[in-house]
Amino acid sequence: MKKLFKLAIIGIFTMLVASQAMRAAEMLPDPPVVELPPTEQFGGWYLRGDVSMDWVDDFDTTYVGNTYTSSTLDDGYNFGIGAGYQLNEFFRADVTLERFGSNFNGTTVGSCAFDAGGIAVPGSCTSVEVADFTAWSAMANAYFELGNFSGFTPYAGAGLGASYVSWENYVSVDTCTRTNVATESCFLAGTAAYVAPGTGTTTSTRTTRFDGDKSWKFSYALMAGVSYDITDNLKIDAGYKYTNIATGALINDIGGGASVDHANLGVHAVRVGLRYLIW
Repeated sequence: MKKLFKLAIIGIFTMLVASQAMRAAEMLPDPPVVELPPTEQFGGWYLRGDVSMDWVDDFDTTYVGNTYTSSTLDDGYNFGIGAGYQLNEFFRADVTLERFGSNFNGTTVGSCAFDAGGIAVPGSCTSVEVADFTAWSAMANAYFELGNFSGFTPYAGAGLGASYVSWENYVSVDTCTRTNVATESCFLAGTAAYVAPGTGTTTSTRTTRFDGDKSWKFSYALMAGVSYDITDNLKIDAGYKYTNIATGALINDIGGGASVDHANLGVHAVRVGLRYLIW
C-alpha cells in the first residue's frame, strides 16, 4: 500500500508540474512571423525575333585589279530569329540566324577606243555594274547585362559565326565612246564588238551577265542595347549591331581567270525585337 501511495503522490505531483508548465506556455506571446523577401528567379530558355534597318560601310571593290570608280550597297530592312538561355542576372547567350539583303551598284572607267596610231584613248570605256546581294549570318552570341533598373536592362555583347554570301543577277553594261569616228576604232574585249574607223556611231555597247560567287565567309558581331520588361516573360529589345563579313569575290572569273572582289563587309544595323521566356 505504501508503495502504491508513493506512486500516486509522484503521479499527482508530475501532473501538477506539467499543468503549470502548459499554463505558462499559454501565457507567452506567439513568436513573430518573419517573412523572407521573395527570391528573384533567373535563368530560362527564350525565343527572339528582330527587324532591323541596315547599311554598309564604304564598299571597297576591285575590278580586274582596278578599283571601281564607285561601288555601293543600298540600305535595307532585314530580319532575324534566334533562341537562347538566360544563365543568371548578368549573363545570357543565344544563337541567331539573320538575313541581310541589298542591291549592288558600281561603275568603272577604262579604255576601249584607239586612235589611228593604235594608242588607247583614256576614259573611252565606261561600265555600269548591278547585282543582287544576300547574306545569311549564323552566330553564337554572348551578352553581359548591367542589371535591371525599373524594368530597363542595358547590355553589351559579341558574336562569332559565318555568313553565306550570295551574289546573283550580276549584269555589266559596257559603253565605248569615240571622239573621232573617222579615225578611231572601238573594241570591247571578249566580244566581236569591234567597230572600225569610219563606220558605226559614236558609241557602242555590250551587255554581259555573270554567275556571282556563293560561299561561306567568317563573320563576327558586336552589339549594345537595352531591353524593357513588358511582362515577366516578355521583353522588348532595342539596340545597335555591327557585323563584319570577311573578304570575298563578287565574281570568281570574268574571263582569263580575273575576278571581281570585295573587301570586308561592315554591316551596321539599328534593330528592335522581342524576347519571350518560354520556361
